[in-house]
Amino acid sequence: MANPLKARAEALGSNLVEAFQSVVEADGHSLGDVLQAINARLGSSYDHARFGQWRRGERPVPERFQRIMRQVVIDFLFPSGGATSALTAVLSPP
Repeated sequence: MANPLKARAEALGSNLVEAFQSVVEADGHSLGDVLQAINARLGSSYDHARFGQWRRGERPVPERFQRIMRQVVIDFLFPSGGATSALTAVLSPP
């Protein structure tokens, strides 16, 4: 029996950065607009070039940005779950 959650997760990509970009695009948003919104929230200035470095594994993704990426991907995979914030917290370092 096929596991629909597994198939849905695998379709997003092979890592958090790819999955995040897939979710952003699946939701009809531009990556630039989403990066701008996250930058406003974090007080940071990450751009497409830096995102590309993350995607290619050339630079590590800062933990605070990873946490947001995880939340976005988990919310996409579990749209009706009420515990997604708790799940994201458990999957993040202290």
